[in-house]
Amino acid sequence: MKQPILAIVVITFMGGSMLLNSCQSSAQKVENAKENVATANEELLRARQDSIHQFKQESARKISDSELRITEYKDKIANENKKLKAKHEKKLYELEQKNNDLKTRLTTLKDDGSEDWTQFKTEFNHDMDALGTSLKDLTVKNVK
Repeated sequence: MKQPILAIVVITFMGGSMLLNSCQSSAQKVENAKENVATANEELLRARQDSIHQFKQESARKISDSELRITEYKDKIANENKKLKAKHEKKLYELEQKNNDLKTRLTTLKDDGSEDWTQFKTEFNHDMDALGTSLKDLTVKNVK
């Protein structure tokens, strides 16, 4: 009679130990998963901030190039007749305002992820391309 009771006690003890060990490993697995998620989120945030920083640098260079082209074209039209000069100066003023607007939008862009980055980038690139096209069209002389 002692043996069956001893066997039941040993089996119960082993079962309890296995149950206790499996609970600890699940809890440990959950904790590890939480740490992995936190690490992945930090890496994602860092990658996004790096992407925004790189985009800002490239866009600032493009804006600077546009400013230079506007200045060069202003010098170029200085010797034109009054009618053409006034027309080109008006167009240059508009392009200069667009360029300044893009510069302002770029400097106010936040790196904290509060803005919709993809939408901002798409719209900004579209506006930047439109400015570049307008500058190219302005410098082409249509001779008939």
